[in-house]
Amino acid sequence: MQDDQLRRVVLSDVIADRLQDHILRNELSAGTSLPTEFELMKQYGVGRSAVREAAKVLVQRGLVDVRPGKGMTVSAPLGDAVTKQLITHLRMSQASPAQLFEVRELLETAIARSAAIHRSEEDLAELRRILLEADIVPENSATYMQLDLGFHQGLARATKNPFYVLVVSAIFLLLRDPSLAPLRYSTNRKLTQTEHREVLAALESGDADEAAIAAVRHLKRVRRSMEEVLAERRRIPPKAPVKKAATARARPRRSPSRPARRT
Repeated sequence: MQDDQLRRVVLSDVIADRLQDHILRNELSAGTSLPTEFELMKQYGVGRSAVREAAKVLVQRGLVDVRPGKGMTVSAPLGDAVTKQLITHLRMSQASPAQLFEVRELLETAIARSAAIHRSEEDLAELRRILLEADIVPENSATYMQLDLGFHQGLARATKNPFYVLVVSAIFLLLRDPSLAPLRYSTNRKLTQTEHREVLAALESGDADEAAIAAVRHLKRVRRSMEEVLAERRRIPPKAPVKKAATARARPRRSPSRPARRT
């Protein structure tokens, strides 16, 4: 890399870091306009290329959007971009169902414990609402799966720890992705609702140990169900391909009552 290119890259990183600090320190909301390209060139004493490189860095970090005529504006919450990046990495790693549930059991046990300590009355009311709605929707519908996973996301929010919310959101978006069907599982509403209510009861009483026990009991049961479904799929042989009907016209048969004509 030539000296002028290296200098431009270093300057762009410095500018990006300073703009990031400005966004986060001042808690700028999504859609807030940042200084124009010309203003940044003047402010930092750099050329247009360094400013544009800095903008690219901030876009990659999920902090800004760049649109013609609008310049740089603060993007949606940082967690959205991080979640998408995490999903991409999970796709590329070809995570197995067993690996996913190993992480879920460790993570959601800690979440349940923390939620029992930090939950508010609003959190409890939201979890109750989710359970009541899940009682009446069709068991195998997309709506039920959304409510099922929504209960776990509600637990994460009840911890008041944004890192739990971030990671759980990425995992559940992964479960919803149709291209990753092997990671999905069929739910049993009766068992799931009962187990979710056991977790909620522990949260209501503020019993962190019981919340953790109820959460891991639920996840281990779901994991067993998922493994049974996958094992059954492996036992079923694939369907034989359907043969296409012959398109060539069959040669007409000679009538047995008429001898072949000799020439």
